[in-house]
Amino acid sequence: MKRTLLLLVSLTLCSIFLSCNSESEKIIFHASHEESRLGAPFSDVVEVGDLLFLTGQIGKDHQTGKLVPGG
Repeated sequence: MKRTLLLLVSLTLCSIFLSCNSESEKIIFHASHEESRLGAPFSDVVEVGDLLFLTGQIGKDHQTGKLVPGG
C-alpha cells in the first residue's frame, strides 16, 4: 500500500514539473471599446500566445446597433 501511494505521489509530482513551462506565454488583456466596461475587472478578449479567449457576445455594429452579416 505504501509503495502504491509513493508511486502515485511521484507520478503526480513528475507530471506537475513536466507541465510547468519555464518560458511562460505572454498574456494580453484587450480593453473593451465600451466606456461602461473600461473600469471592469475583466476583459472581453484575452490573448495567450496563439489562443484567443472571447466572451460570448453577438457581432453587432456599435455605431448602428444592428447585427453584422454572419454575426
